[in-house]
Amino acid sequence: MRFTIGIDELLEDPGALLVEVAPEPALYEHWHLPGAIMMPLEALGHPSRRDVAPRRLLEERLGGLGISDEDELVLYSDLGNRYAYYAFWILWCHGSRNARVLDGGKAGWKKRGLPREVEPRSRPASRFRLDDPDWSDRISMGELLSRLEDPSLRIIDARSPEEYSGREGAPPDHLYEQPLMWGHMPGAVNIPWDSLYRDGTEELKDPGDVQRTLLDAGIRKDQEVAVYCRTGARASLPWFCLRHVLGFPRVRLYDGGWAEWGNAMGTPIERRGR
Repeated sequence: MRFTIGIDELLEDPGALLVEVAPEPALYEHWHLPGAIMMPLEALGHPSRRDVAPRRLLEERLGGLGISDEDELVLYSDLGNRYAYYAFWILWCHGSRNARVLDGGKAGWKKRGLPREVEPRSRPASRFRLDDPDWSDRISMGELLSRLEDPSLRIIDARSPEEYSGREGAPPDHLYEQPLMWGHMPGAVNIPWDSLYRDGTEELKDPGDVQRTLLDAGIRKDQEVAVYCRTGARASLPWFCLRHVLGFPRVRLYDGGWAEWGNAMGTPIERRGR
């Protein structure tokens, strides 16, 4: 089953519910795809700690946006479409199989000069049910610490080369959130998340091209793979590619990310050039 939908496909079959996953409401309010509702990124978060919201609260919040069990969702976002993949990961871990990601995202829509809206859309509250979370596609800092020397686990750092090397501590769009320590996890290979897009677009590369990138980095399908970035959003793209495009059987997202690892006492760090 494909969990992406192209812009041309969407235009030919517009029956799905468009959902903009918005890290800032102003991004949706500035313009959005016609008919799209806004899912604030904070709707996915725990109210009192850094974590995904509990199942019941996710159901309440998303149902309150008018999302129902019957809706076929098409997710997209600004900032490289990263939050669409992150929302997909959360829904996937809660058993939802009715969501797809718009390949090309908001940038692709804009590049084609397609119609836009500025007036917000709303829907009546609805019933939206999820399963209890299955976190087999997630990995914790504790498990990573215990497996750094495990040859069966490969770790992908999906951040920029500058962050990976330790020359920078945060991406340009989050420079105000610097970690205490810069660098990368021991043994991690750097595959920048946006290198999985076709040049100049936010459309996924052909599977063969992604496979070659992985093989060049020593990543094979028979290995277990952990991916991380700063907080999980960028790394959700390589998680998606490996898991749902290439069919890797065991891919896990470390959503604690460098925001946790780079600020924790005693975590081992490698770096270059700082």
